[in-house]
Amino acid sequence: MDLATFRKALDDWLDHNERALAPAHSGRGTLADNMAQLAKVKRLGFEAGWMRWGWPQRAGGLGGSPILRAYLGEALMAREIVGPDVYSMTEVLAPTMINFAPAELAAEMVPRLLRGDEMWCQGFSEPGTGSNLASLSCRATRSDDGWRVTGQKVWTSHAHKSHFGILLCRTSPLGERRPRCDQPVAKSNAGVGLPPCRVRRQHRQRLMMQAQTRPDVRADPDVIAHAIEEP
Repeated sequence: MDLATFRKALDDWLDHNERALAPAHSGRGTLADNMAQLAKVKRLGFEAGWMRWGWPQRAGGLGGSPILRAYLGEALMAREIVGPDVYSMTEVLAPTMINFAPAELAAEMVPRLLRGDEMWCQGFSEPGTGSNLASLSCRATRSDDGWRVTGQKVWTSHAHKSHFGILLCRTSPLGERRPRCDQPVAKSNAGVGLPPCRVRRQHRQRLMMQAQTRPDVRADPDVIAHAIEEP
C-alpha cells in the first residue's frame, strides 16, 4: 500500500472510530490510564490492520514501508489519542526483536506487542555509568538451562508496568570484543526487583536482577527464553 492510499484510509478510519478510540480519562491522566489507553488503541488498530502495516509479514505484519507505521504514530499523537512516551517503545523494541532474534521467537512475540497484549521496556542505562556501553556491568552468563542475568538498570521505560524487558548485557569479560547481548527477561521472574528511584523530580524505576532465563519460551510463558548474541 502506498502512503497516500494508507493516509486517506487511516484518516477515514480514525474519523469513523473517534469515539471508540477516545481516552476514557480526562486531562493527562495517570500512567495507568495512559497504559490502558495504549493497549486499547493497539488492539483496535491491530484488529483493523493498521498496527500491522509497515511491519514485515514474518513477524505478523502486513508488509509495506516503515513510513506507513510512522504516519500511524503521527496521526495518533496529532489527535491526542495516545502519548509519545508510551507509544515510542514499540518502535524501539519491536525492530530489535525482528532484526536480531530467531525468526520463530520474533513471529511469536512481536504480534503480542503490536496488539497491546503486552508492554515491554528497555534496560540500557546503569547506575554509575549511564549509557556508556564500554562500562556495561550487567552480565548474562550461559548456564545449563539458559542464561543467568545479574546486574542493575535505570531509566527502564516503565519497567514496573511491563511484562518483559530487553536488556543490554555483557557476555564476555571486560576488555574483550563483542561484550553485548540483547536479553529479553520477564518481569515476573522471581529474581527481578523494581525498587523506585527519583531522578530530576520524576519517578523512574531501578531494575535489579539476579534472574534465570530458559531455553524454551513455550515451556514457561513467565520467563523469556532467548538471548540475542552479537555475532
